[in-house]
Amino acid sequence: MVITHTIICSTCKTQHLLKITLGYEINQYHTFPCTNCEEEIKFGLEGLPDTGEYKYLKNCEFQKFEYHEAIQVLLHPDLSVGNRVVAAGDVITATLLNVKEMARMGKQEASKKVKDHRSSFHNSNSEKLRFYLKIWSLIRNDKTDIANTYAKENAGKVDAEIRDDENQYIIDFLNHFIGEFGLSIYSSLESEWTKIQDASTLKSFHVDQDYDEYDIFEEFFDHYSEFSQVFLYLNMGLSIDNKRKSSSSDFNKTKKYYSSAYEALAKRLYIPAGINNLIERGDANTFERLASLTAYMSTGNGDKLRCLSNSSELSKVDACYDNNLRNASFHNNMKFNPKNRK
Repeated sequence: MVITHTIICSTCKTQHLLKITLGYEINQYHTFPCTNCEEEIKFGLEGLPDTGEYKYLKNCEFQKFEYHEAIQVLLHPDLSVGNRVVAAGDVITATLLNVKEMARMGKQEASKKVKDHRSSFHNSNSEKLRFYLKIWSLIRNDKTDIANTYAKENAGKVDAEIRDDENQYIIDFLNHFIGEFGLSIYSSLESEWTKIQDASTLKSFHVDQDYDEYDIFEEFFDHYSEFSQVFLYLNMGLSIDNKRKSSSSDFNKTKKYYSSAYEALAKRLYIPAGINNLIERGDANTFERLASLTAYMSTGNGDKLRCLSNSSELSKVDACYDNNLRNASFHNNMKFNPKNRK
């Protein structure tokens, strides 16, 4: 479904006819440059698909005019055809651009692993993931009976299985969410775990860790609309044409999420570190230079991966733990410049 709306730039009064494709989320926000003065415009839709309230967030305001009088700006939350400009009245070109983008996605070859994984766990839409997350929220608040009732009432709507053990829903969520790269890391941990004879020291340490992973996933879905446009391409194993760019983005929310995500990962790095110690030294608490896992957890997060450098399997996590990006995500602000795409 495409919503058509008319606005003007508050700076230079240039008329814009917005053609906004609806995405999966209740709220979506778009940022793009004015076609005349190039000052940034930010426009949003909230309360979709029922009411669809317009939000004039920055440098724009409503003005009624005939559609043929204004330049068209195509905005799409899920495809990077977003923010394409079409001459006033050229409906054919506007339609053709969306059709071409969909065709391009269909023709590109994704890897077999991605295809196989997405045939079972297709998370370009978020309803099933939200279903699992809701049950997890109820379980962690000791509302097991409500969780089971909710599951029975809603599983059919999202094509999820009814589970006898409600904790299995959390496993379903992680399997559905984690993606091919995450699965490769998890498989490596499983592979190394089979080399351990006595894991009691690591298991004992794990029991004492008071950390709840739920919050990091809840934060992700709070900002899902800002991730989903790129998420769709990544899930299908497709590259994004660098000539195109998405209009629906809020980089400071994205930055904040990376800050949280890195901290969440750092709090669980004792697992590969402990496995490595058990394989190398027979005791999860025996490090080369540290006295224990407790001491390991108190070290700076940027140094936690050093002990894994000699294990090709366990060090795979290093690929998603860029310490420069981790540090950058905590400082200053990020802003996308639509003029030079930086």
